[in-house]
Amino acid sequence: MRPLRFRLHRRINAFAVLTFTLISCSGFAFVRDREPDKSHVHINDSNALQNATVKKTAFHPRLDLGKAITAQIPNVSFATVLQRKDDLYVGIATRDGKNLTPLLEHQIMTTVQSAVPSAQHILISTDKTLVNHFQIFSSSFKNGSTSGSDLIISDVERVFPQLK
Repeated sequence: MRPLRFRLHRRINAFAVLTFTLISCSGFAFVRDREPDKSHVHINDSNALQNATVKKTAFHPRLDLGKAITAQIPNVSFATVLQRKDDLYVGIATRDGKNLTPLLEHQIMTTVQSAVPSAQHILISTDKTLVNHFQIFSSSFKNGSTSGSDLIISDVERVFPQLK
């Protein structure tokens, strides 16, 4: 077997450097796979939530309500509920990927009102970013760690502007 000539080595090296440069300048990045149990939630801004400042809030996750909504309503694949005083904020992901319908909204309202009759406002959204932030906030609250509650407040104000 003959060794490669010096010119061919230079061409191969030049091609490798050019290819590497083009790929790195194009913004290519490997995307991590979603965990199977979280595949229904849109992954967006999770670092922003972890890096946001933590303010003391009256938000408390209601994991029992989220499980009840998911169990009782067939079109809901995932639900997260946060409570602040007598207001309940519900973030859902539907099985068919569609937005909130009046029937689905009524079913969720009925389920939540039966569990928390003192609720004054029940606000429901299918906003993927809101659902993702609610999920991260709930899991960090459950585990005792802190996450950016100011981002949760800004999400609530963005999705439900009537409460400002």
